[in-house]
Amino acid sequence: MRNSAYYLASVSSYRFLWAMSLPLQIVAIVQALYADAHVNWAAPSMVGFTLLIASRLSQPLVPLASPRPTGWLVAVLASNLVLTSVTLHLRDIVGPTLPSKLDVLVRMRGWQEAFDDLAPELEDPVVTGLPVLTDSRLLITEAAYHWRRYNVKTLAWNPKGQRQDHYEMTRSLPNKVGADVLLLTSDPKPDEITKRFAIIRHLKSTKVAVGPDRNVEMHLFFLRGFLGYDQKTYLEQSGADKPDTSTDGQ
Repeated sequence: MRNSAYYLASVSSYRFLWAMSLPLQIVAIVQALYADAHVNWAAPSMVGFTLLIASRLSQPLVPLASPRPTGWLVAVLASNLVLTSVTLHLRDIVGPTLPSKLDVLVRMRGWQEAFDDLAPELEDPVVTGLPVLTDSRLLITEAAYHWRRYNVKTLAWNPKGQRQDHYEMTRSLPNKVGADVLLLTSDPKPDEITKRFAIIRHLKSTKVAVGPDRNVEMHLFFLRGFLGYDQKTYLEQSGADKPDTSTDGQ
């Protein structure tokens, strides 16, 4: 039996599922601990783990007349429900003193409150309808979702013309002089951006605590008169690089 092609195929399938699941899970854990990754980064590994557990609980070479491992199945399902509940609700159990690294939902907290706090500024007739410019992939995603009722157009600050994500590929602020925008940033002094606009007005800032060592902090600015990403663009598009001929012949 152990030398049969069917047996060898089943063993190879287990190894394949381990290979497709465990490395992805390790990467997701490392990203969660050391980078700004969300819990959904681990989702692809769960497909392989689910198939692996299902195949181990229902061995293909066990005769149909043999008893099924129902005890293990119940144990797996029960432990999954318990562990999932504890993981997701650990902050509710421990309280707000829970360290952020132990809160699996910490990166999803505080956004609604923060965007709701800034939302009234979007209703000012002076800025209503202006596109929202952000300097991070996270903020452009959160703004598009939490301000969806305003049907805001989102733009990415991209002075180097990078193509690292689909926002930079499709929503980069065009390098064209004259645009007015609302800038949403986590930087209280985004000088690299604001210096490329003619008029700058701070509208409002917000800070929402989501843990003992983590906050959602955002700042909203009204920026008028985009000068281009660099001085060369401004001079070329504004005509300031051309000599003044208005006094010729006088």
